[in-house]
Amino acid sequence: MLAARNSKLLIGKNTVIRKVVELRSAGGDNNAKFKEFYQKHGGPIPELKNLAPLIKGKIGLIFTDELVFDLKPALEANKL
Repeated sequence: MLAARNSKLLIGKNTVIRKVVELRSAGGDNNAKFKEFYQKHGGPIPELKNLAPLIKGKIGLIFTDELVFDLKPALEANKL
């Protein structure tokens, strides 16, 4: 359902998701590993810092270009 809408769903351990969000928003160091990552996936995204305090309990993140109002009914229809 999400793949047809060119959307990505991220579910994982909250500590790992929080760490990835912090690293992706901060920009990392200037070592070769991060340079290669940013060349492939784009630069740091400082706006992601706003997500870090919200990552608590059982969560999943959906990354999409669709409007939330269009996506919500499809998600609720597939809810377990």
